[in-house]
Parts: sequence; structure tokens; C-alpha cells
Amino acid sequence: MARKPGGMEHLAAAKKLLEKAKTVDELRTAQAIAFPLMFGFSIDQTATAIGRSVGITCKMRKNIAILEKSKKATPRQKQELRNRAIATPEQEAQILTEVLSQIAEGSSASKLKPLIEEKLGRKISLGTVYNMLERHKHYKPAPVKKSPKIQLFTVEDWEEPEIETEHYRWDEPDDY
Repeated sequence: MARKPGGMEHLAAAKKLLEKAKTVDELRTAQAIAFPLMFGFSIDQTATAIGRSVGITCKMRKNIAILEKSKKATPRQKQELRNRAIATPEQEAQILTEVLSQIAEGSSASKLKPLIEEKLGRKISLGTVYNMLERHKHYKPAPVKKSPKIQLFTVEDWEEPEIETEHYRWDEPDDY
């Protein structure tokens, strides 16, 4: 005989989530809690009903119990995570607008780096500066450099190269 499902204290939260679920994952999580408690389903039957494996179903039940106990927010998507962020996106945008207004156009990112470090109050890598610029849709600042070896020609300066026509006979086939 299987043991009775636990988590009766989470049934009210599961019922609320059943009513307010906006995504399929939220609905399945609520069903993973509600089906065993309300209808007496086993874990195998619950997993089959919600279309997940037994392991995932148990994990869903455990996660909602943990969330309820600790009153944490729901897990965030990967795009929302900024585990090693040095500032919030709003602070980054403000810092970049201040720093970019201070420097001359055509400056390099290496000139931006000390100014951003001063605003943040900590050292950062040059790659972090480039990532910040990319996140906020700024073009990579780089000075316009022209090689001293490059000579610019105009159409008037162009001279047609002379071709020695006596070596080339276009009317006769080559003998190989």
C-alpha cells in the first residue's frame, strides 16, 4: 500500500495557481500538487495525467512546497538572471549616457574604461565595457584610423596602365 501524499498545507496555493495559471508550466505544477490531494492519484497517475515523468512530477511538488514555505518569488527565466552583474540595467544605462557625453566622439573603449570604473567605484575589464555597450545598443567606440601607406586617388588621378600589344595577339590562337 502506498503512503498518502503530503503537502495538504499547499493545496490552497495550488488551487489559486490553478485559477490564475498563465503558462502551461504553472498549470502542470498546480496539477502536480492538486491531483494527489484532491483525487487521490498516485505519483504515477499524476505524472501520466500532466504529461511529465515521475521524477519531474516529484520535483514540481517539491519546488512549490519550497516556494510556499520560504515565500520566494517564482523562479526566473534565464534571460532575467544577472548573477554577476555589476549594476542594474538602469544604472548601466545612466552611467553610459554620462560617460559617453563626457568623451569626444571617436574615442576608444579603453578611454571609456577608467571613467566607468570611477562611476562604479570598482575595477572592471575591457570586455565588460564592450558587453555594456552591446547591451545598451551603443556602437563600439573606436577611433577612425587611416594607414599612412594608403593613398587616396580620385578618378582624375587614375592613369590607364599601358599594355604592350605586340606580345599579345588576340586574333591568333595560342600554340601550346
